[in-house]
Amino acid sequence: KDFQKTSSIILEFLLKLPDEETSSRLRDTLLHGLHFLQQYYLILQKRDKEQKPLQWTIERGLSPLTPFREAPDKFEWPWI
Repeated sequence: KDFQKTSSIILEFLLKLPDEETSSRLRDTLLHGLHFLQQYYLILQKRDKEQKPLQWTIERGLSPLTPFREAPDKFEWPWI
């Protein structure tokens, strides 16, 4: 799930494409793919944010003897 690496490879390839009519369809397709990759990443990130707090409340609600788990450090990066 290395979205950043995938998008950087696609963007690097787009920079190498000539600005000609013959490569316009490929450029449009790659940009369209980047758009859907970004949407999928945002959906996964939103789903993760919705499920994590619920998971911690369930774990803490099982028993007072349930050990407390600290929130893990999350790696977040902005989209280009």
